[in-house]
Amino acid sequence: MANVTTSYETLNLEILRKLNPHTLPPYFKYQNGMGGGCFGDPPGFPTYFTREVYTSYGNSPQTGAERVIQDPETGVHYVVSRVEWQDGETWEKRTARQGALMLRLWSRLPIDHPRTIAWIENTYRHFRHCYVNDDLPANDSDHTLIYPVPSHKLRSFVDDPRFSDEWRTAEKRAIDAHNGEVESFARRIATPENHQAYRIIKRWYPQHTPDLARIHSTDNALTQTWWETLAERPTPETCPGETRWGTGHAHPMNGTWCQVCGYAAATN
Repeated sequence: MANVTTSYETLNLEILRKLNPHTLPPYFKYQNGMGGGCFGDPPGFPTYFTREVYTSYGNSPQTGAERVIQDPETGVHYVVSRVEWQDGETWEKRTARQGALMLRLWSRLPIDHPRTIAWIENTYRHFRHCYVNDDLPANDSDHTLIYPVPSHKLRSFVDDPRFSDEWRTAEKRAIDAHNGEVESFARRIATPENHQAYRIIKRWYPQHTPDLARIHSTDNALTQTWWETLAERPTPETCPGETRWGTGHAHPMNGTWCQVCGYAAATN
């Protein structure tokens, strides 16, 4: 039977215990579940263990601790982020400082660990057909290119009986030329080295090389999230669903699927 126990093997408790402990003020509360700003992060990254600090009204406090991580052995909460910014700090510097702390708190799993393998598979599945266009900034909507080119990016011929055959011929040629340029540009960008999943995985595991089988896979299996904090993949019989994360969605979500363990009900 699968183990649904939360694993803290990736959390460096020695570093965590050097941070400032946090005492919850009266009428304040911690986030019910764990995890914040963790999308794309590797298995067991400290962001999966963070809890927001809320006031009695449910919003963030104006001063003090903003985010904490609880020591699984002692129950003490330690401050990993404060509301206040350092003097003269920019958004970029604040983000870098927070990222550096998370890295110090992280004990990396081997790349061939079952949880890491599950994360890699999930990342390729989630970013299927997604490629990075380095010619555009990250905040540009076209920074991510979809390939094969979706139909809405291509022009199609719409006949108009009011116009001549010469117009039809010229219009079709113009459309073919436009679509050819779009397809050619997309093929130039859609290389394995530009695949978005590969870029994300390589950030955390530099030794990773593009997995061509997964890039070109037609597998439509559901994504799974058990690897975030669970020691092993649960079975459908033991899967808690998202209740472990405090979101209240028990297995199976809506009765037919579960993104935690990857369960999908058989369909006729």
